[in-house]
Amino acid sequence: MSEAQRRFLIALVSGALPIIAVILASSISVAHQRLPDCQLFIDGCVSISRAVRQNESIGYFRLLMSIAAIALFYFWRDWRVPNIAAAAQTRVRWLAYIALLALIVYVWTLGTDGRLYTFMRRIGIFVFFGGTLVAQLMSLRLWLQSGIRDQALTVLKTLTWLIYLLGLAHLAIKLSIDSDVWENRFEWWIGTLLSVWYLAYARLQWRVDQRAQL
Repeated sequence: MSEAQRRFLIALVSGALPIIAVILASSISVAHQRLPDCQLFIDGCVSISRAVRQNESIGYFRLLMSIAAIALFYFWRDWRVPNIAAAAQTRVRWLAYIALLALIVYVWTLGTDGRLYTFMRRIGIFVFFGGTLVAQLMSLRLWLQSGIRDQALTVLKTLTWLIYLLGLAHLAIKLSIDSDVWENRFEWWIGTLLSVWYLAYARLQWRVDQRAQL
């Protein structure tokens, strides 16, 4: 397997596996009648955490998300932007590592009891969502500065700004409206798009690598 193929595969796994983990775990919870019968992405009837932390589903979620965390580590370790100074890339990489550590804390405290675990879980998901979004924004900024022009970069730019705007809307609603339904909806949308970002990035990386080999 070539280096380009390996990076492409890692990016795909980094994006696809969290989505698969959430869908599988929530489907198991629904099958065991642990959740209300609703459209999770549309109705916002439950949060992601509640959907995946049921006794029948949490084990599958932890397993798949642990594998995803490994893939995400390798993704950011190997992440490079052409024509950009190493120091700027290092800052993005370490921010992504912090977000990844927060994800691990969230995954392994999910479904546990106690105030400390609840605090760690809430901090974990907040730092993971926020840190990942900022890392993705910084990554996009460096790519735009690299001088590379590609349709895949335009797609990545659109997706990144969509996530950012959803994040702002989520914050605005959280501060103005006491609605678990809307908070759950935004959590599902943003969480999914944060993973889709890696799929879009995989396409960009593949196209750039293929062009470099010509």
